[in-house]
Amino acid sequence: MTSHAPARDQRDSESGTTLSRTDSRKLTDPLELRALAHPNRIKLLAAVGLRGTLTATEAVEFVGGSPASCAYHLRTLAKYGFIEDAGGQSRRERPWRLTQAGLSWNEQAGGTEQRAVARALGDVVYGEWLENIRRYRLASDLYPAEVREVCGGTEIVLFATLAEVADVQRQIDAVLAPFKQRGTDPRMRPVGQVPLEMIVFTHPAVPPPTS
Repeated sequence: MTSHAPARDQRDSESGTTLSRTDSRKLTDPLELRALAHPNRIKLLAAVGLRGTLTATEAVEFVGGSPASCAYHLRTLAKYGFIEDAGGQSRRERPWRLTQAGLSWNEQAGGTEQRAVARALGDVVYGEWLENIRRYRLASDLYPAEVREVCGGTEIVLFATLAEVADVQRQIDAVLAPFKQRGTDPRMRPVGQVPLEMIVFTHPAVPPPTS
């Protein structure tokens, strides 16, 4: 799966190639996957992307708890290269920024441990996405009409070959690609921008086959 959570250059853990701040980082190391598979860390990663930079004190607004607990989670994210020091003046109020425009992992790849922690991470991320939708629906009347007008869902059952679906997914990725840099570089965000989360999820419309 791919999560475009809005991160200086980082080494891809599988290929060894250098990733820029507009690339998506592919996670394969179980330690990296496990470090990220925590609800508060997923929330913090998203919050850093929204703010551009985020300190532990500011993070309390997004995940609750204390600045000390938020600082621990932020340091853990930094340890595994998901965020980096943005050049703050004090260690206590250090601002953090993202290192990549997106993250991806494969729940079906690798050994037993890798698959298990990748699945656990996926469960956390999907849970957060569903909670974000629920939170918006509960508070939708509080948003301006022009915001509500562009929000909502679209559902369609595709009677298509797997190759055709893969092509549709590539086309969606191509449409969204120009927006990725805005996630890691707030200077690219236009005046009047409104942060909106777009979730694209594909799944079979019928139960799995039985033996």
